[in-house]
Amino acid sequence: MQYPGLATEFDALDAESFTAPQHRAMVELIRSSGGVAAATDPGQWATWLRDAAPNDAQRAFVTQLAVEPIEIYGELDEHYAKEILGTIKIHSINRQVANLKSRLGRLDPASDAAEYERVFTELMQVEQQKRLIREQGSGAT
Repeated sequence: MQYPGLATEFDALDAESFTAPQHRAMVELIRSSGGVAAATDPGQWATWLRDAAPNDAQRAFVTQLAVEPIEIYGELDEHYAKEILGTIKIHSINRQVANLKSRLGRLDPASDAAEYERVFTELMQVEQQKRLIREQGSGAT
């Protein structure tokens, strides 16, 4: 909210990446306002979002996010913002993995082989996404 230019990858997140309803609502508000990419004037972006918010609760949350101190060690830069967004993605993927493993545990691979294979393939794809995000975060190629 305070430094939209540092969070260019935020627009790639979806509301499902967040578990708190007010955070999901904020993602939807940002998306419906053109995303972080639309923050051409970072100094006015929070005001613009606050004006676009559909209710008092969201307007108050925009204000809170706009003024709340960001607690970090060191300097806030694009690398640090990418780390934060990567952490959000990893947590989201971990939830997906847990859900897929739970579904696999409830399936009988003998009697429902096609569904089991589909869910297992999806699990492998999600695990691959997680590995790629971790590699990108560590600077590996």
